Amino acid sequence: MDHRVVGRVTGAAAAVLLAATVTSAGSPVASAGPGARAADPDPRIGPLFVDGTPVHFCSGAVLDSAGGDLVVTAAHCLVGTGVGVGFVPGFDRGAAPFGEWAVTQVYLDPRWVATQDPRSDYAVVRVRRADAAVGGGVEASVGGGLPMTVAPAVGVGVTVTGYPAGNDRPVACTGGVTSTAGFPTLDCGGLSDGTSGAPWVDASGVGAVVGGLDQGGCTDSVSYSSAFGPDALTLVRRADGGEPGDVAPPAPTGQCTGS
Repeated sequence: MDHRVVGRVTGAAAAVLLAATVTSAGSPVASAGPGARAADPDPRIGPLFVDGTPVHFCSGAVLDSAGGDLVVTAAHCLVGTGVGVGFVPGFDRGAAPFGEWAVTQVYLDPRWVATQDPRSDYAVVRVRRADAAVGGGVEASVGGGLPMTVAPAVGVGVTVTGYPAGNDRPVACTGGVTSTAGFPTLDCGGLSDGTSGAPWVDASGVGAVVGGLDQGGCTDSVSYSSAFGPDALTLVRRADGGEPGDVAPPAPTGQCTGS
């Protein structure tokens, strides 16, 4: 399945996204494809939701940051300022054990803003507790975040955990990284629609998210990422420094046969 089908949202487009997600929802977790497995929820990882609806459309992960309020995902999952998008870490069968968090700012590589370059298909977002009466940041709430690091080298083992659309528990794939035209690549079935933005985690932290080439891949058997480097790490510093956020452009369409 094309990772991109349900990867874009704004508050104004919630109804359109809802219809697209319902018709494109993945199969139940128990039927995940070869390589993927049903996984216990990780408090640091969760789906992105259309605020006020039960629809989740991409995945993300809490970062280790000075402010304790940052999440990494794919740039193609976002449009505009991020208003209307929520993040639910550790989401488990309809429950939000660590609360619901609203996106308040989006930080993007300038190449994505200018040309939607697939080599910069990553984003850092700032979140705040949806229930303003509850204080504290998301990192403290989940017990710590993942360090942002550079792309894993070819041969390094990673675990990718995400939430396929229509599933209420995560799936995970573990395997060795290969490369396709400079894009980190993971051959592992079952990472279908909704897993865009899912973190690739190795011993150093998260150095990739599902995205990049063909916005993550045109089938659920092979996933790609943009290669995290200094420009990706800059997003964390910008966000932690309180700099103004960016406005995400619509992601390109029509990159996969039949799309």
